Amino acid sequence: MELHRNLLEEIRAEQGLRMESMKKYYPFFEIVSHDLKQFQNGKYKSIDIGYVLMAVLRMLIEENNFNNTGVTYTDYLNFVIPFLESEFALDCTPEEYAQLAGYVFDKIKNDGKPFSYEFYDPEEKIRKVARVWLMKSHFQEGNIYYYITESGIEFYLNTKEFKEESKISIQQLLLEKMIRTQNFKGGREIVKRICNEVLKLKMQKREVLQVLVHDLKNGLSLYREFFQESVCWFDEEHDLFMKNTRLIAGAMSMLSPVDQIKNKEEIFLLDSELKRAMAMHSELLSECMDLRRKVDSMVEQGTLNAIRPVVYFRQFLETALKKDDVEQLKLLAEPLFQAKKKKMFDLKRLDEMLALRRGMDEEREEIESEEEADYVYDDELEEQRISSNYRILVRELFVMLKKTDCFTLREWNEQLEVRYGQKIFANGDYYSFLVNLCQKHEIVIRDAVRHPATNFEAVLKQYFEIEGTEEELQMDFCLETLTDEEPVTFLECFSVTNIRVERMNGDDRADAGNRD
Repeated sequence: MELHRNLLEEIRAEQGLRMESMKKYYPFFEIVSHDLKQFQNGKYKSIDIGYVLMAVLRMLIEENNFNNTGVTYTDYLNFVIPFLESEFALDCTPEEYAQLAGYVFDKIKNDGKPFSYEFYDPEEKIRKVARVWLMKSHFQEGNIYYYITESGIEFYLNTKEFKEESKISIQQLLLEKMIRTQNFKGGREIVKRICNEVLKLKMQKREVLQVLVHDLKNGLSLYREFFQESVCWFDEEHDLFMKNTRLIAGAMSMLSPVDQIKNKEEIFLLDSELKRAMAMHSELLSECMDLRRKVDSMVEQGTLNAIRPVVYFRQFLETALKKDDVEQLKLLAEPLFQAKKKKMFDLKRLDEMLALRRGMDEEREEIESEEEADYVYDDELEEQRISSNYRILVRELFVMLKKTDCFTLREWNEQLEVRYGQKIFANGDYYSFLVNLCQKHEIVIRDAVRHPATNFEAVLKQYFEIEGTEEELQMDFCLETLTDEEPVTFLECFSVTNIRVERMNGDDRADAGNRD
């Protein structure tokens, strides 16, 4: 028992899910079990009711999903009666055809009740009832309209192996039905299946590439088959993705306020899952386009190799094995035992080598040395502009200090406006300069230039390396923030706290040096 414990746990965990998954097939066998042998004393026993059921489901899918219309009972009769006439060639009156169609319709509709069966769930240790409808009805504008359920669509689609159609597109149609019937949780399961299909295609693409690397001929055959069965449907799949995305986006507006609150989280999760599936699908498309480029390159290289004088030893060995002839190996072994040690040149080639004179007809080509282009990037231009503007402002600051030992920011702005106009206050570098200026309350110029500790002191150092004078090196100053005064306004939209700039005397310098 211990040996099979993991196996039993797996069987137990999956049994409930498997029975739930099988319920979509149950209505078909339930309907077929009640064949037409008992109806009208077996008059219509030649009719395959399962065939009629599949035809009706296909008609409902066409009208509900592709034409977005409901099907009335009259529409049903207009489809089924001609179908019975053409497929079974019955000798019936119109009334008998209508009676037969009504009997079949009642079996499919199951009198409005779900098809149900019991099963045991070993995980929960209880018996459960699985219920499934193939169609449901809605009363609208005085008429009863019939619609195929998502279980009916899934049953119809799963009863065929779609080798010539996109499985992703089929799942997308089922997802559309889930969204329209407001089964958002079921829609998430469909999206997970779509993701699984995309992963399968990715694995198939990798397998094709691996075969191409080792066997170009067989790889090309797999490559063409892969593109014909999968890649050719990408445009259709993309359109369906976009259609379902729009449906999800408008899902909230189709719900009542109560349903909106109840389904808000499920709609969000479904939307997230679908976006993830779309991203995976786009990634697959990119990988397939990359595969196409690689295949083109491989084919080109294979064509070149085919016309070269080379021997494919693997192919040679496979041919020998197929012929079951050891003598074939002689062609490979003989050259190894008869290696030609002495090499010689053709006499004609020797004459050409001796007659060849270098430099007789050759013209020298003079190569001019070209200087490498000096590229200037945007961030370097930005730094140059800021440095240039900062030097101008430092120069103006010293000009003001030479005029007066003490001034305020408002007074300095008046001088700047006279020299540069109001456009200087529209320059962002001016405001960043003020921020850097106020990083320290006392500036000892010589110490700042020798050991810059702030951005402003680094600007001072750069200024004195280019144009600063000895007189300006003596202009130490201190800053005081005037929070009690009215802020300084710029261009009627900016305001800055006013500051006072004051030159320091010898004693002040000594105190500042001690504090530093």
